[in-house]
Amino acid sequence: MHIVMGAMNTLLPKLAELVVGEYKPQKGVKGEIQELQEELTSMTAALRKVAEVPPDQFDEQVKIWASDVRELSYDIEDEVDTFRLRCKEHEHTEPFSLKGLIGKATDLYKKAKTNHQIHNVIKDIMDQVNKVAERRDRYNIDNIAARPTMVTVDPRLEGMYRKATELVGIGKPKKELAKRLLEQECLSPSRQQSNIISIVGFGGLGKTTLANLLLQDFKENFDCHIFVSVSLNPDIMRIFKNILLQLDYKKCLLIDEPWEMKQHIDKIIELLRDKSLWYTI
Repeated sequence: MHIVMGAMNTLLPKLAELVVGEYKPQKGVKGEIQELQEELTSMTAALRKVAEVPPDQFDEQVKIWASDVRELSYDIEDEVDTFRLRCKEHEHTEPFSLKGLIGKATDLYKKAKTNHQIHNVIKDIMDQVNKVAERRDRYNIDNIAARPTMVTVDPRLEGMYRKATELVGIGKPKKELAKRLLEQECLSPSRQQSNIISIVGFGGLGKTTLANLLLQDFKENFDCHIFVSVSLNPDIMRIFKNILLQLDYKKCLLIDEPWEMKQHIDKIIELLRDKSLWYTI
């Protein structure tokens, strides 16, 4: 969230302080600051929508626009901080002495000069803000950012439900793997150690379907079985929960509070103790 928002979270309070605080800008400058504040508040609302979208689902136009707004917010904050510092420098005078009167007159001149400078700065900033706002309308940023996120479906799910008749030539590799399972005594009830059979190949060849067919043929030889899909960047907690659901669905439904990882592991060990297991990953 912080990366997307840039300096907006700190900039808006600073602008509000300029309007109602001790800095007392001239009326015209005050109106310009309020206009800037309103426009940036609107942009902040749009950025918050952008922040809710997963980075890998950003539309390219949204990404560019959000980056421009973020950089602009840092530039504006620098200018606001400079203005606040100049105003602070004019505060300390001695009003009841000649030196104080001269100092006060000098400060008034400097303050007028500062107000003129801040007017020019705000005008330049508003030009930039308006350009960004125009792109926001032109690219329809609000609607793009608010679109429901597309859920990416793991292509391996299709393999779990695909019929064997839909794949050409799957019979031979299935027989070879079944033979290997039998030769390694993977299906023997008396086996003590785990055996691993790897199915490798390019995506779309039917590896998941093949593994699922073997499971359906031999699952009766085991006390329990699980079929887990693991991505390149796996969510370990989700995987553990999936395993628990497959091992003991009814008990898992009774779990109201989120578990720690150790609780998942302990429960899986408990459910698998003294049992034979077929697991496909």
